[in-house]
Amino acid sequence: MGGGNGEDCCYCINLSEESGSKKLYLAGLSDSIDITGDTNGGGEDMIVLKLNADDGSTDSTFSGNGILLFGGNGDEKATSIITYDNKIYLMGYSDSDDIAGEVDKGGRDFIILRLNPDGTLDTSFHRNGILTLGGDSEDTLNNAVIGSDGVLYLVGVTASTDIPGQPINGFNDFLLIAIKP
Repeated sequence: MGGGNGEDCCYCINLSEESGSKKLYLAGLSDSIDITGDTNGGGEDMIVLKLNADDGSTDSTFSGNGILLFGGNGDEKATSIITYDNKIYLMGYSDSDDIAGEVDKGGRDFIILRLNPDGTLDTSFHRNGILTLGGDSEDTLNNAVIGSDGVLYLVGVTASTDIPGQPINGFNDFLLIAIKP
């Protein structure tokens, strides 16, 4: 498949049917600075490729060239991607402190982006299509599922001591969060 001039890694995949065509979404991280049509925000950014499943070609209706980079001044990594109800949920973690409309709560935070099929942020989700969750330390989202009722379940690891109902019983504990639509 390829990539840019830096590190480009895929960590998750999703197969979706859209308007009678099968689409593949590949997501992970990139620190390349030469991805056509996009700019690296700094450090590692989330990367999503939307492909036509029948022949593997990029779907140019997504972000203009089939590739979307998202990130701030720190590092972001996509660890899960889900399609549901004509929306794309791109999830992972971020340690940037300049994500629009969000507050860096300390260290690494869970991050959820809800995208439209064309790769634009769905601004009807949260405030601006982006939601970060976390506490005063490292919070790493590792995987997610979505129920038939639209509830999004996120699972990961936390070292934060200020998450309500989540006492730390060692250095790192698992963290489960449910987000209702």
